[in-house]
Amino acid sequence: MLESNGIKVIVTDDHPIYRDGMAGALKRMKLISKISIAANGEEVLSLLEHDNHDLVLMDIGMKPMDEIEATYIIQKRFPGVKVIALSMSDDVSKGA
Repeated sequence: MLESNGIKVIVTDDHPIYRDGMAGALKRMKLISKISIAANGEEVLSLLEHDNHDLVLMDIGMKPMDEIEATYIIQKRFPGVKVIALSMSDDVSKGA
């Protein structure tokens, strides 16, 4: 659920440089009130268990829990959370 004080986002990617870069870009946006970081689907679910978030930016192709499994669980357990899948790959056959 979107709170009046801003959007709470989880940046999820298995590459630390990408996570840090995305978090840095989001910090400059006035609409964003909180940014959490996760390296994989398991970490996303742990963060959602302990704090409310509005949006998950989800990398495609993570391990041990990939974006498909994590998104499925998020939809079932946290129906108010939106998920946007992100990929650096330009090969659509490698995507979800």
